Amino acid sequence: TTNMSAHLMDSPNIAPEQDDRRQFNAFASMIICGPKGSDVAAQCALLSSDVASLHTRIRKDYTPATPSPLLSSLDLDALGGRVLLGISHINNTKDNYDTYVARFMAESNEDMYRVLHHCLLPLSTAYFGGISFYGDRIQSSTSVCPSNTPINKDALENKNETTSFDSLHHCLPPTNSQSNIKRISKSNIKTSSGQIDYHYKDSDHGKTWSAYMLADSGLPTGGFSHSSGIEAASQLSLFGENYSGRGTWNEASVRAFVCASARSTAQLSTAFVLAGHEIAIQCKKSTVIQYNSVDPALSNLNLFMQKWKEIDEYNHAIIASNTPGCRASLDQGAGMLRVSIHWLRNKVERKEQYTNSTTENFNNDILALEFLEAIQKHGSGSEGYHIGAIFGIITSFLNLSGEEACHILGYCAARDMVSTSVRLNLVGPLAAVGMLDELRVAVKDGIAVTLNLIESNHPQDGVVKGIINDDPLACLRSKVILSASSSCPIIDTIHPCHDLLSVRLFRT
Repeated sequence: TTNMSAHLMDSPNIAPEQDDRRQFNAFASMIICGPKGSDVAAQCALLSSDVASLHTRIRKDYTPATPSPLLSSLDLDALGGRVLLGISHINNTKDNYDTYVARFMAESNEDMYRVLHHCLLPLSTAYFGGISFYGDRIQSSTSVCPSNTPINKDALENKNETTSFDSLHHCLPPTNSQSNIKRISKSNIKTSSGQIDYHYKDSDHGKTWSAYMLADSGLPTGGFSHSSGIEAASQLSLFGENYSGRGTWNEASVRAFVCASARSTAQLSTAFVLAGHEIAIQCKKSTVIQYNSVDPALSNLNLFMQKWKEIDEYNHAIIASNTPGCRASLDQGAGMLRVSIHWLRNKVERKEQYTNSTTENFNNDILALEFLEAIQKHGSGSEGYHIGAIFGIITSFLNLSGEEACHILGYCAARDMVSTSVRLNLVGPLAAVGMLDELRVAVKDGIAVTLNLIESNHPQDGVVKGIINDDPLACLRSKVILSASSSCPIIDTIHPCHDLLSVRLFRT
């Protein structure tokens, strides 16, 4: 159990009594596997259902594990504050036992000990010598949490008080990256005759157009089917009510949650996007494709397919403990792969658009099509294709830089979260415009954190040195392993609760 302030989702202008999320100060993760694992998982699932049912309707048939006669319900009146937990089942083909990951959050350590003790009761048998795990930490029949400060009604009525969204990022390290965009001034758009030239100066309009297409909400990749935990949070009453008394959601709470989710998503996805991007670069450097030839024998893709599988499987290992989030990543990866293959096949079939000066572009599109079709045909060990590495591969073949790819994917994720908030009636359409603009900082900071980690994680460890052998892809893989991480344990706990909900608008 770890004491951890939920500062990533806090704003100093939101009073604690207005924002339930500020009260979660204890977090824990539990990996469950072994002879008694199914009993512990079922106990966790029962408790997850019990605490969620206090705030929303849940599915009656929901249980990730086989029910056991040892199951018992926790006396919720003994808890001093709010407790939430989510549990995910992880497919495990190597052992005889199923594997589960449970994530807990509570307002106090005392409640956390009480919950962990209850979930581990199936282990308190002769099999473990009668040990009662965490039983010695429970000192009373009920937990006690500090009372909230009374609401200052005068402060709530102050219309000039606003919520500072930038304050959510005070804990982030500064980014050292500099923008590569050259700003246009009057001095550099005048011609020799002194007249201003208004013609488009982009030397590669196709690359820019591809970026527009990838960021287009009309691209059918399925992004709008996923809520990033927002639907579960709203049904679990984590956004509270607006203190105007009209029974509407607290918009500041929604904004803070979406900000934390966008930042965490960008931080986690960046490592895998860059890994996929580098794999495609190395593939283009070492593969020979002849003009007007689509013979797969001309390209050796086996090595790069294996490198992609390694990255994709590591991506799966990181997010498998969040079942809805894992499904969302696989769904969007498969959707992006399907759309990109159709896109590239259409380009290749229209050979008349290529000229002698664009032979290299045609060869690049042929190689990209072969690579993506091979991925679609052979699949991955995770039974799918996660969006991170797939997006990196596609953008690399479209001649976008790795950092551009990270920002485009970060924008798409943020846009989908804002759309989710509107569709759930948490914010209005006009307020959503400002929210999406504000998320730019969250996405930028999430990307910057991972970029800084990648730059600082040099392979100095002896074990890491042994797998590199001057292989740039092996070096990249080691950096991904050392830098890929999310940043918000609250969302990692809430999102798995989506599968509990009886009535749902979104798939995940």
